[in-house]
Amino acid sequence: KQLGEKALKLAKSIGYQKGIAQSYNDLGILYIDEANYERAIDFFINALSIRKNLQDSSGMAALYNKLGIVYQKQGRLSDALNAQLKALAIYESSQNMAYQAVCLNNIAIIHQNLGDLERSLAYHQYALAIRIDLSDNKGEAASYLNMANVFLKLADTNSAVDFYQKASTIFQHFDDNEAYST
Repeated sequence: KQLGEKALKLAKSIGYQKGIAQSYNDLGILYIDEANYERAIDFFINALSIRKNLQDSSGMAALYNKLGIVYQKQGRLSDALNAQLKALAIYESSQNMAYQAVCLNNIAIIHQNLGDLERSLAYHQYALAIRIDLSDNKGEAASYLNMANVFLKLADTNSAVDFYQKASTIFQHFDDNEAYST
């Protein structure tokens, strides 16, 4: 954090708005790692305010995504969903398909946590289609894994096993033992 605080101080001393926003962003991430979510939110909101003033839509989308993740960790699912939908709208307008898939995945998980399993599956399927179109094999495997988890909650063990196997088949080709073991 000391380096992040030094970067923030330096950016402020020269009036470098983009650097200030990036420092707030980076410090927010560090606070997430410490599970200090309120502090992370404060930093992200400060960064978001600057990104809005700079009309930096990709920076704004990334911050909405991070806010959504933090809100979800706090159990603030409605706030998480709203933040992810804002990020998704920005990524759709810029036609950033890879990040659309990330947001769709996050939205699907929020719906799963809200208990709306059918809507969760629909968002996962949408994310999966994008990832297949982009030849994002690791993302595709992650979508299969997430969908398997939803099928498990639906007590559809046959579908769950099928999707776990699809994920496993893809993950075994990557040097990612954590994903493969999951």
